[in-house]
Amino acid sequence: MDHHEPVALPRASLEDGHHSRPRRNLSLARAERRSRDPKRAWNAEFVQIYPNRGCVPYTTWVRLIDGATEALDILAYAGKFLFDSRPDLADVLIEKAKAGTRIRLLFGDPDFSEVRRRSEEEGLPASALSTRIDIVLNYVRKAINAPGIEVRLHDTPLYNSIFRSDTTMLVNLHTYGSGTPFNPVLHLQHVPGGRIFDHYQQSFHKVWDAAKPFGSEVSS
Repeated sequence: MDHHEPVALPRASLEDGHHSRPRRNLSLARAERRSRDPKRAWNAEFVQIYPNRGCVPYTTWVRLIDGATEALDILAYAGKFLFDSRPDLADVLIEKAKAGTRIRLLFGDPDFSEVRRRSEEEGLPASALSTRIDIVLNYVRKAINAPGIEVRLHDTPLYNSIFRSDTTMLVNLHTYGSGTPFNPVLHLQHVPGGRIFDHYQQSFHKVWDAAKPFGSEVSS
């Protein structure tokens, strides 16, 4: 072929005067391929891994709660640290529920034998965790019967504490012989095609379905 012979361009390039349309189509095609690639989706779910709960910035916990617009799910034995650092949390939850956020709080049953066993595993007095749960239940007293807020007690051996806000999730891992604050925390985000976020959310649902509703009677 004569090197000076003009090369025919794709019609799309001639119509718009440059190559933006083919490039745009190529970009969309690549994005679709990435969404169908499980490994890319799984990697995208991980925002960050913290070596322990104390390394999670306070602002991250604040954004997790304040940023919820659709759903806020908490699964823990006590989760007392949330209320210690934010005394008005019950009022915040009530306002979030009024704005349309569905709030589900799952705490350990203070009378459950697994709660006592967990305290002993962490080298604490057998009643330590039960006491923390009772304190938290008093913290949320005013929110218990608020519309849009549900509180349940579970008797499940927990392997993780789960804090989910819409498409954001913090998972505090549990390690035998180590208190929850000293264990790693996974910061996850929901991504189309991902599996890890949904895996933990399914765990929350299983505990929720087996838990018993907690009424307005709270021990003092």
